[in-house]
Formats: sequence, structure tokens, C-alpha cells
Amino acid sequence: MGRSGEITDAITRELGKRGISYTLDYTEDAEHAGGLAARAVSGGKDFILCIGGDGTVSHVLPGLVNTSAVLGIIPAGTGNDFSKYLGIPKSPIAALDVALNGITCKVDAGMANDRFFINSAGSGFDVAVLRHTLRYKKKFHGLLPYVLGVLRAIGGFRHMKIEITHNGGTIRQDALLVSVANGRYIGGGMCVAPMADASDGLFDVQYVDAISRFKIPFVLSAFIKGKHTGWPIVHHFKATELTATTSDRSLQLDGEIFEEETVHYKIIPGAVNIRVPAHKSELLRNCVQLHMN
Repeated sequence: MGRSGEITDAITRELGKRGISYTLDYTEDAEHAGGLAARAVSGGKDFILCIGGDGTVSHVLPGLVNTSAVLGIIPAGTGNDFSKYLGIPKSPIAALDVALNGITCKVDAGMANDRFFINSAGSGFDVAVLRHTLRYKKKFHGLLPYVLGVLRAIGGFRHMKIEITHNGGTIRQDALLVSVANGRYIGGGMCVAPMADASDGLFDVQYVDAISRFKIPFVLSAFIKGKHTGWPIVHHFKATELTATTSDRSLQLDGEIFEEETVHYKIIPGAVNIRVPAHKSELLRNCVQLHMN
């Protein structure tokens, strides 16, 4: 039994103790997850509890976007970056308390061509890191796979050519990475978009100029702390839509890798209702108190 299975067992036991009825379904893939959520909502369910990471959350979005259903999140993935941004506790039982008795906020979602994402999308160096990290996860646990992934990515990465079109203008240049963010964190806590607001109806977009591999560790250290936004090599803008073409034809969406040369991004404002801690509602818009007994 993996970690997600252990967390699921803990949650179901707690729901039983509290006398809360539920139906338990296990997702098989992205399409199946979205279908389960859609069938639950069409069948009259108004609350969906998702046990998983950012990828699992994005998989259920097709069944929840622009409905009145409320989503509760129990972090059970590797990075859980969107949960971190929302302030959802790492403890499964504490996260369940938030899901049942927190504040309900309307949160934006993103689309990359025909795929939904909730936290972040990007191309370039972060995809190279992710590719290596996923390989190392088969052998190691904890932070080590990511550290090894970064080292391998630095050693073999080549800059890419990008073309970004938004608001009637086009940017063409060599770049280290392109990031399209709804949340603030990636890679298990790296603050890539410190100014992002997942309820403002806008993406936070950043691209970083091509630099030598020897300078990459210094850039990464700034990204970890969210201290990179004033650097002259880092460019930032907000947008509701944009199109990005990259020469390396790579794309990561909430920790999953796809091969895409050209990606059209579009924000969906207030797409999904998510339960968050009461203190976090001050940073998000359109939030209401709603308790579940």
C-alpha cells in the first residue's frame, strides 16, 4: 500500500467516526477521474473530496468546472504545491477538517490547448528537471530525486527558442524557461510566482533569458525563495490568454509531461469552488463560510 492508499484509509476511518456517509472511487487515469467527478455532480453530489496531488486535482477539473459542486483537497501527492498555496495542511485529518468546515472560494483554472491545469504550466528547464526527477523517484524517496534531477538537468540542458504572443504583441528570443502560473509554487515549494493570485482571473507569466549553465544554480536559489522577480533576466506579465511556441516542444502541466510545440493558454475565472482555511480567504476573492455537518 502506497502513501496515498494509507491516507485514503485514514480519511475513510475518520469519516466513519464522524458519521459522514460517502462513496469511494479510485481514479485510473485523467479521463476516468474527470468522468467520475462529472457523474457524481450530475447524480446530485455537491461535494467532492480529492485525495491526491496537483495532478489528481487537475484531472477532476473537467467534471467540476463551472458547476456549483465544492472540492475538498487532501494532499497526497509528491509536491502538493497548489495545496501549499491554498494553505491546506499536510496532515490528512487537519486537511479533512478544512475540507468539511473551511471557507469555500471560487478559484481560477487554466487550459493549455485542450487540457486543464490548476497550478502551473511551463516549458524548458523545469521540464528537464521533472524528467530526471521522475526517473530518480523509482529508486529514491524524499527530496533526493529532485536534487539529483536538478543536477542532471543543469549538466545537459540547452536553452530553447521561444515565441510568446499576447495582447497583440510577440516576443521572440532564446530562453531558459517559460512559466505560466495560477498558483505560486512548483517543485515541492519553489516560489516561482510570488505575485500570483488564483482568483484574479489572470495568469502570472514569466520567462527567463538564456544563461550559461554555471549561472543556473544562482537563478534557482532565487526562485526557491521567490526573490527573482526583480532580476533583469526575468520577465513578468499577467495575461488572460497567450500562445507560446518552444523549440524543445516540451510542456509540464501540474507535474505531468506532454510533447507540445505550440500551446494556447486560457484562464477560466472562478472555475471551481474549493474549500480553503478561513485565514486564506483574505488572499482570495469570492469566498463564503460554509460548514458541512
